[in-house]
Amino acid sequence: FFAGGIAQDPGAGVRTDTIEYIPFTHTSGGATDWGNLTAVNRLAASSLTPTDGWVTGGITPASDGTNDRIEKYSFSSPGDASDTAELSVVTRDHAGNSSATDGFIAGGHVNPGTGTTETGDIDKFSFSSPSDSADYGELTETKHSCSPADS
Repeated sequence: FFAGGIAQDPGAGVRTDTIEYIPFTHTSGGATDWGNLTAVNRLAASSLTPTDGWVTGGITPASDGTNDRIEKYSFSSPGDASDTAELSVVTRDHAGNSSATDGFIAGGHVNPGTGTTETGDIDKFSFSSPSDSADYGELTETKHSCSPADS
């Protein structure tokens, strides 16, 4: 699954809210339109469970540059995402990760109202009973655009 981003076709730099699905059983071919996020979004992070995808933060045109949404969509059937909770801090360019029970975001840029600041925050949110994210700890340094890996 892939959600949001910047589409280069038909025009350069067009933000998108599309959730796309590519089955792993394909040997070649394209993606299927699965649904839509609650708004066009880019520079967001994702987490997952065996049944659902989660999209956190990012940039939407209607926000001040960064949003605080935690959105959820189902892997079982096509449909739109729903806004289930909020991040404790509006964030973009961050990394998303997952445990069996929780989603995590780390690093990124935050918009404190004037300018953009890098962060080293780690936040956690529950998959079983969606609620706003909470502070979980700190990275060893402030950073953005880092790559996550689930274990």
